[in-house]
Amino acid sequence: MPKRRPPIEARPGRVSEPHTVNLYEAKTRLSELVDRAADGEEIVIAKSGTPMARLVPLPAAQPRRRPGPGQLKGKLWVSDDFDDPLPPEIQKYFDDPVIFPPDDDEAPTA
Repeated sequence: MPKRRPPIEARPGRVSEPHTVNLYEAKTRLSELVDRAADGEEIVIAKSGTPMARLVPLPAAQPRRRPGPGQLKGKLWVSDDFDDPLPPEIQKYFDDPVIFPPDDDEAPTA
């Protein structure tokens, strides 16, 4: 396995000028180029001498915060009639045994 290159700070010549590789070289050495980009180096991929893409490091991912108590206050709303009975024209669909068959223990006995 090739020795890892020093980070970009140790190579000041690369800071202002990105390293350019042709497409064939990029395909054969992609893993190494990704490691170099992750270390902070900018790499340009060229096709027939024309720059086509730039390989750069991603910014550090920010940890996701989960909402804690009170963080959603004022952002959620529950209607005052939330637990009122449903109107008959909607309730009939919940009472339909074809859509919602009764449980075995609720089935009428013959």
